[in-house]
Amino acid sequence: MNNSFFYICKAPIIIWIFLYFMASEVTAGDTAAPLSVNEVINACYYKNQGKDQRAKLEIIFKNSEGRVSHGKYLRLWKDYRGKGQLEDKSILYTLRPSEQAGVNFLRWSYISSAQRAPEQWVYLPELRIVRRVAQRDPRDAAWGLTDDDLRIRDFLEDQHSLIATNQRGATTYYTVETLPGNANTVYQKWITRYEKQQDTSHCSIVETIYFSKTDEKKIKSISYKWQVIDEVWVWDEVKVLNLQNGSEVIYLTLEAEVNVGLRDRDFRERQLKRKM
Repeated sequence: MNNSFFYICKAPIIIWIFLYFMASEVTAGDTAAPLSVNEVINACYYKNQGKDQRAKLEIIFKNSEGRVSHGKYLRLWKDYRGKGQLEDKSILYTLRPSEQAGVNFLRWSYISSAQRAPEQWVYLPELRIVRRVAQRDPRDAAWGLTDDDLRIRDFLEDQHSLIATNQRGATTYYTVETLPGNANTVYQKWITRYEKQQDTSHCSIVETIYFSKTDEKKIKSISYKWQVIDEVWVWDEVKVLNLQNGSEVIYLTLEAEVNVGLRDRDFRERQLKRKM
């Protein structure tokens, strides 16, 4: 789902330009068998995430001055499918940098209809205590992502419009504009591009661009690449780009496993004290 960079010599450029202009960009009603916006979102946004996931997560931080830092984590995630109004639970064990190893994080997320903020805890090994993290400012994006970016949104929660369909070879791109139904959302709107190959089971998010609530300028883009493991969709690489200052955060998923049988007790506060 991330942007790719293509390095091509002069001759292939001519071919590429020809193929580009051969591609058809039309409104949603101009395709031979168009998908409705409902069908696009149901097929491309709501993906099978499996019952649970376990993976190494590498996070690369690049600030506006170009300074780069890295973090590596063990991430456990479990889907609760609305049980007890829970969407999911996740726990993050810090592996690197070494001076932060053992600073671990636990997050419980709730379904949209619960209208309940996520609960979060952090373990501080030097003090040997678990602290509950106060509800953060919805605009806070210290790791590039706000709470609005992380949660799965209900279809009826927002207003969606299919504003373009673009066909290039065997690949179809759908562009959807979303207006949030909740006035407390930090964005004025966002535009998402989906990519469909072969059929709707091979459809997923390519990129979302978010617009400021104050001046309607583009403020952030999130681009995605996916890996599919036993029909479960897992982040492969996600890039969060701040369009105002040029800083970015890149998430890389490594050694991913799905449906490994994680238990509810794996996501309790005392598990934060585990050493990895």
